[in-house]
Amino acid sequence: MRLLIYILVILNTASCQQSDKINLDRKDFSISYPSHLNLDDSGKEGTAFILTAEKDDVNDIFVENINLVISDAGNVSFNDFVAKTEKEVGSVANIVEKKFLKVNGKECFKLKLTTSQNGTDLTFIQNYYVENQKVYALTFSSETRKFNDYFEEMNEVLLSFKIK
Repeated sequence: MRLLIYILVILNTASCQQSDKINLDRKDFSISYPSHLNLDDSGKEGTAFILTAEKDDVNDIFVENINLVISDAGNVSFNDFVAKTEKEVGSVANIVEKKFLKVNGKECFKLKLTTSQNGTDLTFIQNYYVENQKVYALTFSSETRKFNDYFEEMNEVLLSFKIK
């Protein structure tokens, strides 16, 4: 009997953890994220949204985040956009990894970048989509020393992104 109760408690806990997600559903995209991230969809800094983690402590100078910027692409092809972006980004950051993915049925160009800002080493993952004459630039930003601590959870958020 105790074993049955234990199994039910474990199953209930697991189902609660899975429902700990919030779905941000907009006209042209959706994304799921853990409820402990803070949402700012005010349009600050030209973003469609910013999801921020909590500061680790009062001395934390960089807040890990995911943001989405949507811009007009005009009539540019996906491949032309990739070539242009790779050249532009490569001039201001170190490209550590680049690859093409399919995310929820959409072509995606992924860049992993490193750079330094005000003496702080940063790592970024940028997922680019070109759809309906728009560019969707979805970026995870982290201090390099904390990147691995956040990567799994934040990558799950990046991969939940859907263009409608």
